[in-house]
Amino acid sequence: MPASSRPFIADALDAVARAARDRDGELRTVQLATLGTDGAPSVRSVVLRALEGSEAELHSDARAGKVRDVRREPRVSLLAWSAEAKLQLRLDGTALLHEGDAFARERWDALPDAGRTAYGARAAPGEAIDDPGDRRWLQDEERFRCFVVMRVRLHRVEVLRLEPHGNQTRAVAGLDRSGALHNERWIGP
Repeated sequence: MPASSRPFIADALDAVARAARDRDGELRTVQLATLGTDGAPSVRSVVLRALEGSEAELHSDARAGKVRDVRREPRVSLLAWSAEAKLQLRLDGTALLHEGDAFARERWDALPDAGRTAYGARAAPGEAIDDPGDRRWLQDEERFRCFVVMRVRLHRVEVLRLEPHGNQTRAVAGLDRSGALHNERWIGP
């Protein structure tokens, strides 16, 4: 009987969770895929702030296109890749936005001043500007109103490991609310 895919998948998820806590973790920067307002896919790099159980946490400026996309269609995919480990994870889930609530306030208050600079520039993300050196910011409370915590409730994980000589190992599983794996199975590479 073949070995269970559960440890293979669990180890990969643990690697991503550790990377989210490590400022220099290779798997900390992930790709977020959304469905744009025009119906086309849209992908961008984001920093994974946490992965606990079946929930991933990201932060964004509320005026960003990804937030607009999620407001319209909350289903998203995250893609993590480690060149060193030759490991890829695709995490599918549904995003929930926290804006101006107690949860967002808790995360905002925990950010260092330097970390807050990613949120609340006078020009909204993607807005045309005349001077790329313009570093004007909104006041702190206005910047908080631009801050969003995106919590992605993950329901599916797919793991691919590239091995020497072109071999590949791939598995997929569902995730319940606690983060426990179910229906895990090996799949063709």
